[in-house]
Amino acid sequence: SAIDAELTFTGKVTQLLAQPGLIGTIGARHPAFVSLVRTFHPNYHPAKPVNGPIRLSSQISASDTTARLDQIECEVGATSFTGVADISLTGPKPTVTAKIIADNIDLNTIISIGEIRGKPAPISPVVAAPAIPTSGKSGVRRYSRELIELSVLGKFDSDLELSARLITWRSFRFNSLRLTAKLKDSVLAVSE
Repeated sequence: SAIDAELTFTGKVTQLLAQPGLIGTIGARHPAFVSLVRTFHPNYHPAKPVNGPIRLSSQISASDTTARLDQIECEVGATSFTGVADISLTGPKPTVTAKIIADNIDLNTIISIGEIRGKPAPISPVVAAPAIPTSGKSGVRRYSRELIELSVLGKFDSDLELSARLITWRSFRFNSLRLTAKLKDSVLAVSE
C-alpha cells in the first residue's frame, strides 16, 4: 500500500445485509511509527523519534452500533500497553470506554514538539514556554501563550482508566501512575 502498512483480519462477518456484525482478530503493523504519522501530519516531530515499528492486535466483536476490543496489545518502539475498549454509536455522539495498562510510556517518543520556522522545535522549557517578566524575585515566569485546540473533545464522550508503572514526559517522571478520566459533553473530569 501507499503507506506501507499491513492490516489483517481473521474471523467471520455475520448477517451482512440484515444486521451486520463481525467477530475475530484484527492486527496492524507498520515498519516505522514516525513515517506512518508523517503520512497524515507532515510536521510531526517527536522529541525522541521512535526508530521501530508499530504493532497492534486485538480480539474484536462488532455490530453496526457497537464494537468491543478485547486483549488489545500495542507496541510503539519501547512503549507497549494492553487493554480493553468498548465503542458505542447508539447515543447522540460516539462513546469510548477503555481500560489501558502499560509498563513504561515515554511520551517524548509520541508527542510532537512542533516546529519553529520550519525546523523542529527543541523541548527546552525556554523555547516551549516563552519567558514572561514578572515582578517577583525569580524575575521570569514561563508559560505558553499558545491556545490548545480542544474542539475535538466535543465530538465524543469517553471513560478512560490508565495505569502505568512509569510515564516520562520531557524531564518529568511519573511512577505508578493511575488516571481515571471521564469526558462528557466537552467537560473533562479527572478523578484520580
